[in-house]
Amino acid sequence: MAARTAPQDRVQALNPLRFARDLNRIRDQLRVPKLSAAIVESGRLVWRNDAATTPFPIASVTKTMSAVLVMQLVEEGRLMLDTNIQRILSHTSDGTPGEEYLYNSAIFDSLTSVVERAGAKPFAEQLIDRIIQPLHMSQTTPATRAANGIISTTADLTKYAVALDGNHLVSAKSKAAMFTSTKSTRGEALPYGLGWFRQTYMNEQVVWHFGQDVDAGSLFLRIPTRKLTLIVLSDSAVISDAARLLNGNVARSPIALAFFKDVVFPNRDPKAFERDELENRALLAFYLGRRDESATIIKEALAKFPEMGSSDDLTLLGLLAQLQLPETEPCATAVLHEHPSLPPAWYYYGLYLLKSRRYREATASFKKITDHEPPWHNWSVTSATEELKQLQ
Repeated sequence: MAARTAPQDRVQALNPLRFARDLNRIRDQLRVPKLSAAIVESGRLVWRNDAATTPFPIASVTKTMSAVLVMQLVEEGRLMLDTNIQRILSHTSDGTPGEEYLYNSAIFDSLTSVVERAGAKPFAEQLIDRIIQPLHMSQTTPATRAANGIISTTADLTKYAVALDGNHLVSAKSKAAMFTSTKSTRGEALPYGLGWFRQTYMNEQVVWHFGQDVDAGSLFLRIPTRKLTLIVLSDSAVISDAARLLNGNVARSPIALAFFKDVVFPNRDPKAFERDELENRALLAFYLGRRDESATIIKEALAKFPEMGSSDDLTLLGLLAQLQLPETEPCATAVLHEHPSLPPAWYYYGLYLLKSRRYREATASFKKITDHEPPWHNWSVTSATEELKQLQ
């Protein structure tokens, strides 16, 4: 994948056939009825399956375009990128502002009125005028709100990917702002920038977003330094939900991991991906109701990679706690050391304590969530409240 390789030669370097095979296998495992996928590299569509013009709701991938609208308005001097807007864009406005990343589409939707006031047009019209029409995305239906609602195709999102590789939509400075990890009030790097997830995988910068709705799942994953993008749209939430992508780790997606293994790092030793593959298999087995299989797989992973048990991996903590494995304790300690107020972490730990019949400690964990001021609006608040009712 050297920069001087001719575009046609790079198609082979990307190894799309191996990825296509793995994608079909994963699709079968996830039981996804319809799925459309494409790979874009250096301004060219280098691979796609046979559903490029099938429209799907892109769900929360809409947020990336909303962020583009905000940055366009900032560049035009119509909007100030103040602390409040940055915290909404970065999902850090829930509870104590700036304290933690907590994915919240309801709060993100408040940007709808901000964009409409600044741009002096309805949100949908601005999407059309500023993104859809200039990029000739003829198969795309705009959203009426900032968090969700666009319907599009991989063919149209290919045009969006190419535009993001250049500076056609926003400046390089604005892209850098969107693609930079937000810092918490404790100075820690969080998994979200401005309208985009941001993480490092095997020393490569990755910016991405998932979408999840009742009958839709999507993934838009970019490697900016390589101008390389994966686009996946489906009619099932499972591609996002099973991987718990709202926690901010795209490597928990088996589709993303296959893309990393087959396309981004095709020459890397397969053993480098083994830990992630085992965790993902365990996560999927649990999601599909195969609890014993999930426990067997994650125990194998812990035996091969004992450091996993003390990693600050929120998704792993949730799996360990629900499987009632003793590694929950060190994992919870690691997560809460990095994020001492994170409500999902306290919920998972409380669940483990509850099932261990450590009722007083479980009650204290759940109250860490329900008694927090200002109050959280995370899903874990409702769950913790229900558990506390049972403990009374």
